[in-house]
Amino acid sequence: MKKNIGIIGVGQLGSRHLQGAKSAQLNLKIDVVDSSLESLEKAKQYYNEIPENNFSKEVHYLTSVQEMNNDLDLVIIATSAAVRLSVIKELVTTKKVKNIILEKILFQTEEEYYEAQNIFQKYKLNAWVNCPRRMFPFYEEIKNIINQDTVIFNVSGSDWGLACNSIHFIDCFSFLTNQKEITINTNALDKTIYESKRKGYYEFTGTLLGNTPRGDILIINSSKNSEITPLLTITTKEKTIVIDETKAFYTLFTIQEFKTKKVNLYYQSQLTGILIEDVLLKKKVRLTPFDESMKLHLPFIKSLLAFYNQEIVKKVNNKICPIT
Repeated sequence: MKKNIGIIGVGQLGSRHLQGAKSAQLNLKIDVVDSSLESLEKAKQYYNEIPENNFSKEVHYLTSVQEMNNDLDLVIIATSAAVRLSVIKELVTTKKVKNIILEKILFQTEEEYYEAQNIFQKYKLNAWVNCPRRMFPFYEEIKNIINQDTVIFNVSGSDWGLACNSIHFIDCFSFLTNQKEITINTNALDKTIYESKRKGYYEFTGTLLGNTPRGDILIINSSKNSEITPLLTITTKEKTIVIDETKAFYTLFTIQEFKTKKVNLYYQSQLTGILIEDVLLKKKVRLTPFDESMKLHLPFIKSLLAFYNQEIVKKVNNKICPIT
């Protein structure tokens, strides 16, 4: 018997989710939804690049939520942040949904987080946020190396999308330290912002600073115009770990040893099939639950919005943080 799943929004990332769904070791009916016929056509091309396996897939390309199956075991929502909540509302009020995976940035206003939380509670939905570094075995390994010590977690590079991607590193920092309350400071951000590749959204450069109640420190830096991929450095009292995700290795420095280890990194198209299996077969889902991710998103969104209002648009009452 086939399970019914949906993917709403098949831009660059949504298309990769669709590729991953094809590789899932399950029989699936897949409803693919996007209002853009061009996006649907590209998604179909991406889907056809992936070889078939021994499990049956039945794919429907649709332009509205209304056309989707009435009973959905799992829906992945990979739209932009601006429309995500309205998609959730339409979905839960017109369909019976059991599980949801959300792309990030989740939402642009503080109110939308609480509204979504109420919806998930009301409809008894399981919801996770796709910050997938938690699924990488080597980050679990690094977590064991840190062994609950306080850390300085430093991310530094240039033009890597501080606004749209910082939440990945905030989530990774939270995962490695087991700290769920993180304060974010925007004083060291640059006073100039840039139009994002996505129309109507903006990117920031400079440095974000964060800390936890027990004393962990988070430093996230993205400078302009030099295209340096982010390098992660994690420092404890006795250890330093340098992670280069681009070259797929980390190096551990201690007083006693120095060692470099190659690691496996995974594309979204390699992860989504595993995620679908984990959710539908009721295994452990190694993503951040919505409530936990909301606690990480809100300090980030609120501090970025305050900076944007004060330094950029000079509007105190603007409630929309223009990132996705």
